[in-house]
Amino acid sequence: MRRRTPGSDKPAHDDGRLPTVRDADRAPAGATRARSGIDSSTTAAALRARAIERESELAEFLPEAYLVTDSEGLIYSANRAAVQLFGPHDAAFQGASVADLLVAAERARFRTRFRRFLAGRAANSRSAWSVRIALPGGEERKARLIPAVVRTESGEVAFVRWLLSPVAAAETVEPRLGEPDDVSSAVPGRHVARNARIIADASALLSRSFDLEETLSAMARVALPALGDHAWVDIIEYEGDIVRFHAARRELDDAAQRAAMRVAPAPQDGSNSVIAVLESGRPFVERALSDEGLRRLAVNEEQFRALGAIDVRSVIIVPMVARDKILGALTFLAGAPHHAHRDEDIALAEDLAQRAALAADNARLFAMAQGASRAKDEFMASMSHELRTPLTAIIGYTELLGDEIVGPLNATQREQLARIRASGNLLLALVDQILDLARVDAGVHAPRVAEVSAAAVVEQAVMLIGTPLRQKNLAITVRTPPADVVLETDPLWLRQILVNLLGNAVKFTEKGEVGITAERDGDSVAFEVWDTGIGIAPRFLDRIYDPFWQAEQRMTRRYGGAGVGLAVAHRLTTLLGGAIDVSSTVGAGTRFRVKLPVRRS
Repeated sequence: MRRRTPGSDKPAHDDGRLPTVRDADRAPAGATRARSGIDSSTTAAALRARAIERESELAEFLPEAYLVTDSEGLIYSANRAAVQLFGPHDAAFQGASVADLLVAAERARFRTRFRRFLAGRAANSRSAWSVRIALPGGEERKARLIPAVVRTESGEVAFVRWLLSPVAAAETVEPRLGEPDDVSSAVPGRHVARNARIIADASALLSRSFDLEETLSAMARVALPALGDHAWVDIIEYEGDIVRFHAARRELDDAAQRAAMRVAPAPQDGSNSVIAVLESGRPFVERALSDEGLRRLAVNEEQFRALGAIDVRSVIIVPMVARDKILGALTFLAGAPHHAHRDEDIALAEDLAQRAALAADNARLFAMAQGASRAKDEFMASMSHELRTPLTAIIGYTELLGDEIVGPLNATQREQLARIRASGNLLLALVDQILDLARVDAGVHAPRVAEVSAAAVVEQAVMLIGTPLRQKNLAITVRTPPADVVLETDPLWLRQILVNLLGNAVKFTEKGEVGITAERDGDSVAFEVWDTGIGIAPRFLDRIYDPFWQAEQRMTRRYGGAGVGLAVAHRLTTLLGGAIDVSSTVGAGTRFRVKLPVRRS
């Protein structure tokens, strides 16, 4: 898939990976700046990028050319069919718009029509536009172009999907996406275009949510009535049980029939047609169902009667396979006066099953990741608490020994005791940082907002890192604003952010100085912490806020620390509504800039 990041005219990475939000926000090549923070614009860009990435993956193998653009028609991504249509190279899509793909004489009319289309907020208006596209070598060709708008909850345009189908010479029909399929039509290419439009609609639905029942049921309904009037989506649960979602073009009036249609087969029922497909991994099609065929399809007598009531005549069952594992099955039921299923219907059902399997697999991986993250947070919080208790006791007893309460100490004993105390304090600080990170990730760390003097917080942070400064014989430059520069924030969180940044600066600076400043910057207060230390290579700037990570793992042994200080500073800054930037030069030092709003919104 040829892609560019929303908000950027740059193409994707050479490896085809969709650039992340940080890639989009990064300074031009050669600069050493990485931006973070989640203001509203960055959040929207991140959500848009994730949606487009999923949309692109699902549309990659559509037989029709498929584009995703912004509200100006600038192309975010193009699938394989689009690349093959317009040439073997992706130059046609770099910084281009949909209008650029048309012949010159039609571009102005297209832009006017597109503006009117968006102004009408016609998210569900999917009429096909007849256009002429410009192909490599000066060739022109008639095509059908179908736009569909995807909007945010506030009604703004998130992105626009385009399905582009070159029109064969014999093809004169211009269908509308989403209208009932004319099963008697024999127009060449009609079913290919129909299938592509249904797959595009289904792919869009699958990219919206990780809620399996909602998305898969909606996806199945998109294929109706083209593939029948009813559909089942059967998902194999972790324990091997089967959960069934029932989708219908029109809901049944009879409550008992609706209930019967939702009953899933037992995994060990080898005589059931759905179970046979789940076991074999091969599609099943019966175009003229007899009573015996209905009984193999039904789970019980109630379901058999329900299938008879809707007069099921033809059935397609296709497996949902992802990563060589059968995750479930799609079943499409066609009754009179619907047509018996054709070969092109089977192809459509298999394509939908492939995309449904991808969505189901992604949903499971997402659920597993969430569970693992929760387990990790709970473990970190529990273990950090359990470690903190004995550590506090150890440090307390060293204090008692140092005060010679239990007897006098000689010089050697005092030296050894000081080392124990220093190591205990260092370990306690690490445990506290891990505990803070666990609390933030678990969402139980809420800010306590108050008016605070920026200068006062800077002075407190400097005082707290005084000991390591003196131990390394480093100079420190401090510039504070007037006392009347105040902001609404959590003073403890702000102090911890500055202490973590200063501690990081001291840790990675062997000689020279560290510095901290604060100043009013419009509606924000900007804090800067810099050093003359080893610096950070540009390739590592995107990872410095990842917990338990350092630019080179050997640094953990050389400089100590668990690699969570910057992660905590970044997350606390985000929770306070601010943003944090970093610039660095290897061998010359690093500069962090934290901006926090003066007033909490």
